[in-house]
Amino acid sequence: MVDFIGAAAELKLASGGAEGEFEGYASVFGVTDSHGDMVIPGAFGASLAQHKAAGTMPTLYIQHGPALGGDPLPAGVWTSLEEDGKGLKGRGRISALDTDYGKRARALVQDGALKGLSIGYRVAANGAAYGKKAGEPKRTLKSLNLIEVSLVTAPSNSHARVDSIKAALESDSGTRAALALAAAIRLQDKAMGGYGYSGAKDQALLMDHLRDAYQALTGFRSPEGLEGWTKSQPAPDAIKSALIEAGMTETAAAEFLAAGIKATAEPARLGDAELSDLNSLLADFRLIS
Repeated sequence: MVDFIGAAAELKLASGGAEGEFEGYASVFGVTDSHGDMVIPGAFGASLAQHKAAGTMPTLYIQHGPALGGDPLPAGVWTSLEEDGKGLKGRGRISALDTDYGKRARALVQDGALKGLSIGYRVAANGAAYGKKAGEPKRTLKSLNLIEVSLVTAPSNSHARVDSIKAALESDSGTRAALALAAAIRLQDKAMGGYGYSGAKDQALLMDHLRDAYQALTGFRSPEGLEGWTKSQPAPDAIKSALIEAGMTETAAAEFLAAGIKATAEPARLGDAELSDLNSLLADFRLIS
C-alpha cells in the first residue's frame, strides 16, 4: 500500500537555473497530519541512498499520477532531493517545455495553481513507531521508501485531498485484510476442531489467505525469512496462467495444478512420467518470496 503526505510548504520556480526548474519542500519534519502521522529527520536517508546507488530518483508526477487515476506519464524529473533541518527539499525540472503538456505544467506552477508538493511512500520494515499516550502522533515515521514526489494544488487543498484518499486506502486495505484473516481463521478453526485439513489444498488456501492479509496491510506478498514449503514451491496463479497461455484450457490447467499440489504431499502416488512432467514444471516456476 502506498501512503501520501502533502507538505504545508509552497514551491516556486527556481531562479538562476534552467527554464522549467522549480524547488520546494516535499515533506516537512515534525508536522502531524490529520491522520496522526509525523515524519522525523532521517526518515528518507536510507531510501535516498538506495536511489543514489542505483542511479535513480523518485518519479515526478502531477497529483500522484496513476496512483490516483491521473496521467501515468511523468511531468519531469527530480534533479535533487535531500534532507535538511526543515524537511525533504527538492529541486525538479518540468520536461518537454516545447509541448502543450510541458507548457501547461510550467504555467500552472508559475501561476500558483500547482504550488505544493506531496510524497508517495511505503513505510520500511520497522520504520514506524506507534504512539501510546494521549497527544502523541499515531505513527512517528522513522524510515520511508520514497516512491514518487508530485506537484499538487494549493497545500491546504492537497492536504484535504491526500487525507481523504489516504483514509479510503486504509479503509479498503483494512477491509481486505480482515476478510482474508477471517477466511484463514475459519480454516484453522476447522483443523483444530478435529477435522484436520482436507489435504494440501486446504493448507495452500490457508497460506493464500494469510498472504492476502499481509499484502493488504503492507503492499508486499510475503514477509522476509520464509524457510519452509513456500520458499521452494511454485506460485499456483503463475503456473495456471502460464499453462493457459501455452494453449491448455482453464479446466485442464486447474486439474494439472491440482495434481501438482497433491504430488507435493504425496509424490509416491505419481508415475515416473507424471513426476518428470511435474519436476519440469516446478523448475520453470519457482516462487519468489
